[in-house]
Amino acid sequence: MYSCSAWSNFLFISGSEFETPIPMITSEGAKPFPATGYRTLDARSAFFYGVTGITPAMAMRLPGIGSQYLFAMLDSKKEYFDGAKTYKVTLPKGIPEANFWSFTVYDNQTRSMLDTPQRYPRAGSQSYPSPAAEADTDGSTTVYFGPQQPEGVKRGNWIQTLPGRGWFMLLRLYGPLEPFFTKAWRPGEVEEVR
Repeated sequence: MYSCSAWSNFLFISGSEFETPIPMITSEGAKPFPATGYRTLDARSAFFYGVTGITPAMAMRLPGIGSQYLFAMLDSKKEYFDGAKTYKVTLPKGIPEANFWSFTVYDNQTRSMLDTPQRYPRAGSQSYPSPAAEADTDGSTTVYFGPQQPEGVKRGNWIQTLPGRGWFMLLRLYGPLEPFFTKAWRPGEVEEVR
């Protein structure tokens, strides 16, 4: 999705038919492969491992309508998320959504939401079922992921993970706005907190 980034949205880049391999992301941007006319079953299987359904609208540019999902399983150093470590990601001011945004954390093995004492492994702009995430004084919003709530971090800005469990996340934008599609706005990279 973004050059030199661990965030991906392969539907937006390559469509929902899975007839051409997912493009390579380089420092110059997305480099699509030529159409092959055959289905790329590995890409199709990889997508369906993480989600259970698809709509062609997820591969279309429809500002203010529908939803767009960004997927991450690697931190800024391109290492897989570790449930024993703490991470953070900052969403710059002006999150491009007409309705709401949310992060949800999933178990690598089951693809279900990560089962923790927190119950709902999510954070976002809505307050149900957990408190809404609060913006920082500069208008950006930082969300933390880790086994313990970091000191000074509000409950709505933290998602619990489990030591010994791998995980991945989806950032969902409902009613995504033009800055998402033009890439004028982009989420920060997920960084390990030491």
